[in-house]
Amino acid sequence: MRSFSSIFTLILQLVVIISYAQAPNNIGLQQSRQNQAVKTQEQNDKILRQNGYAPPQTLGLSAATVGSVYTPPQIRQRQELEALLQEEKKEADNLYSYFNSAQFLEDSRYYRAALEEIEKMLKGEQQLSLKRAIFLVENAYSDNKLNYIDYENKIAALLNFCKSYLKQNGFNENDKVAKNYVLYRLYSQTIEIKDNSKIQKHEPFKYDFNDFWGNEDWANQFVTKLLRTNTGQCHSMPLLYMILAQEWGTDAYMSFSPNHSFIKFKDNKGSLYNLETTNGNLVTDKWIMTPQFIKSEAIQNGLYLDTISYSKVIANCLNDLADGFQIKFMAGDWKFLLQCSDVSLKYFPKGNFHAISNKSNVYLFAFDLMRKYNKVSKKRNDMSEFFIRNPDAKKLWELHDQYYMEVQNMGFEKMPEEAYKAWLASVDEEKNKSESAKLTSSIKSK
Repeated sequence: MRSFSSIFTLILQLVVIISYAQAPNNIGLQQSRQNQAVKTQEQNDKILRQNGYAPPQTLGLSAATVGSVYTPPQIRQRQELEALLQEEKKEADNLYSYFNSAQFLEDSRYYRAALEEIEKMLKGEQQLSLKRAIFLVENAYSDNKLNYIDYENKIAALLNFCKSYLKQNGFNENDKVAKNYVLYRLYSQTIEIKDNSKIQKHEPFKYDFNDFWGNEDWANQFVTKLLRTNTGQCHSMPLLYMILAQEWGTDAYMSFSPNHSFIKFKDNKGSLYNLETTNGNLVTDKWIMTPQFIKSEAIQNGLYLDTISYSKVIANCLNDLADGFQIKFMAGDWKFLLQCSDVSLKYFPKGNFHAISNKSNVYLFAFDLMRKYNKVSKKRNDMSEFFIRNPDAKKLWELHDQYYMEVQNMGFEKMPEEAYKAWLASVDEEKNKSESAKLTSSIKSK
């Protein structure tokens, strides 16, 4: 056991060496200080070893690192957090400034005009036109650069083609099922008509696997893009079917499953058919439920596999309008976004998880912007203190959580992208020939 005097001598040696290392020797020469720091560390290690102590680990630090000013981890973390909060505060200041500017009102004016016109349709003050509602949504996102006459002409040309095909194949022109059968064939196979001794063909619409959820470009989900390229996905393809069906005066329904939409229509006996527009196949409810992302409560609450009428699809267009607005402007005008959701829910109350989810997201954005503006971190203790100091922030968070839980309790489930791709690829295997034959036999001839 070492004597008290030997330990005291060791401490004195270390103090002398450390004091020497901290002395302002050639303070203007960084390299000299670094070299001295390394030398001091080596001497300290030597003394500790001589007295039976293990020297502290330097973690392989270089001379430059050892010689630099040391910052304790706690202080460094606080400095990094402060820098982050300062950056978030700057972001919030800029956003608040823009959202309260005349420029923002100018930039977003087509969205307000679209909401106003679609709401008039739903109130019965204007003709209920899905064709017009979808154009308003897509045109708002496109900053009023789309051409409505060109859009109308393309839809009219498709419809005239279908009418000619119906007539030339001997179907009853007043039979709604026959009309749905022709629309179904637009998606399933190449069809031809004779026009003044010339043959006109329509190639079936194709699924576009490139950015099918519009993550890179929201406009990839547009009906206008489908009309332009003959390619689309599960958002635009059923919507075009619904437009054509409404314009032709036949009955059809939109239906939803996780991350997906498709068409339902009835035959003359009242039997429902499912048309998978992405591949032009008639499919069963069993196949649609195959990925096992559909909960029983979701069906009971009308989220999935329900029949959504024209008016409800138009109400749902307001959810698409809100989505596009948030992509362009985030939730800059959250009162406008809440109005979109409230009007949508008024005319599409059951199963409208999209509108409720949007409300949850809007309140979350409003809360987060307030948090950033007040330089509050996401740490539990900081958030708790923020709620105490700022009741408005607490209310926004509670509303976000309320609507989030409402959607979850309805049975909402999101399908992962890879699972969705695999499920969609299996549609060829599901092609139900018996359903097609059954539909054909139910159609009335002239």
